[in-house]
Amino acid sequence: MTDIIRVQDAWYEYERADDEGELAVRGVSLSVRKGEWLSIIGRNGSGKSTLIKLLNGLFLPTRGSVTVGSYDTRDEEHIWDVRQRVGMIFQNPDNQIVATIVEEDVAFGLENLGVNPQEIRERVDAALRAVGMQEYAASAPHMLSGGLGGQLMAQACADCAAVFNCESGSESNEIVTERKGGAVIRITVKGIAAHAGRNPERGASAVRTAARLVEAIESLSSPDGVLFNCGRIEGGTGANIIPDSCTITLGLRHRTNADYEKALQTLEALCTETPLPGTSADFTVLGRYPAMEKTPGTDALAALYDEASRRLGFGKVSFLFAGGCSDSAFVTQTGVPTLCALGIGGANAHTKDEYALLSTMLPQCRKLVTTILSLPDDKA
Repeated sequence: MTDIIRVQDAWYEYERADDEGELAVRGVSLSVRKGEWLSIIGRNGSGKSTLIKLLNGLFLPTRGSVTVGSYDTRDEEHIWDVRQRVGMIFQNPDNQIVATIVEEDVAFGLENLGVNPQEIRERVDAALRAVGMQEYAASAPHMLSGGLGGQLMAQACADCAAVFNCESGSESNEIVTERKGGAVIRITVKGIAAHAGRNPERGASAVRTAARLVEAIESLSSPDGVLFNCGRIEGGTGANIIPDSCTITLGLRHRTNADYEKALQTLEALCTETPLPGTSADFTVLGRYPAMEKTPGTDALAALYDEASRRLGFGKVSFLFAGGCSDSAFVTQTGVPTLCALGIGGANAHTKDEYALLSTMLPQCRKLVTTILSLPDDKA
């Protein structure tokens, strides 16, 4: 059977400021045949990711060769042929999400290949149908798994006496009892296109209205209340055309769910009052996490956890209000008391320097089990 990928004595060395270099891949040879499933296993830093990047031409071997089909990855003339044949999913999903909604992200690769818009539309629709994602076409990608998972979690926990979320915790004796909520919102501004030189009086600039909206929205942010972040603006087609459309992708963080409702009312008012003549604006919520608010039983559950910690010799527990969103928030909306961030301790989440401390695992487990065993008989 013909090899579709062949690696022969491949080496790769990272350049460093001290000129010594760092060897990540040493003399690797392998082949992949059609229909094969190949797993590469190794500890952190052993060169797995580097090797994968060699397979699709993101990296070029320092020595040796990598061949995809009949193409050598070092042949610049055929590098795009290589990358069309070897796909790669990065470890961190945020590193490969480039658009604000699902269907645009699915279309991204096809657009870069120059596929015509009608075919892109058909292929995107077909791809979403194939995996049952049609109803999420206009949803924000990074809000999908958490939002859906959180709703399922809330349904499963509706009749529980207590919920303990063991996502990664703190190095210190800290847990989370409250969290901010978050949403991704897309504001769409419509205007009237016209030639900017010949008949500008016939146009109405969507970009100008968008600029006014950004200024008004950002001015409403408060560190202790609702935070607005206009993270992306797209609009216009050319320097000589008055733009007839513009979109603003907005991030919203809120301390309470009541704050969220007020924020939506404020946005609605701004979309009505701010537009210049000939333009209009409206908004759509692409995805949302509610705020994790205390339920009537939260303080009592937290007290049990604190008592367990002291009894086991780990000392007093600190209870935090966290800025990050969590599935726990969906559960607290059902009224079930919930404690969050009870998992293994660590720090620097979502960065290349993230780490977990194995030494915290057993203490965290002991505190959790002791708390569960301390629940009143009618709750346990």
